Amino acid sequence: LSALPGNITFVLGHFDLISVSWLVLTMTISIGIFCLLIKSADKVSNILKLEEGFDEDRIDFRSEN
Repeated sequence: LSALPGNITFVLGHFDLISVSWLVLTMTISIGIFCLLIKSADKVSNILKLEEGFDEDRIDFRSEN
């Protein structure tokens, strides 16, 4: 998702059909990846094994110093 701001500055510097279409393509891909990650968050967490090792539903932010 960090490619979008760089492409916006590219379009503002070179305003032609190719740069505008490149911006639209980048925005479409970025939004598509974002929506895919939101809709399939359970599958992503299962693939990355993010749920393992958490015994409690609570996160303790106190420092042990």
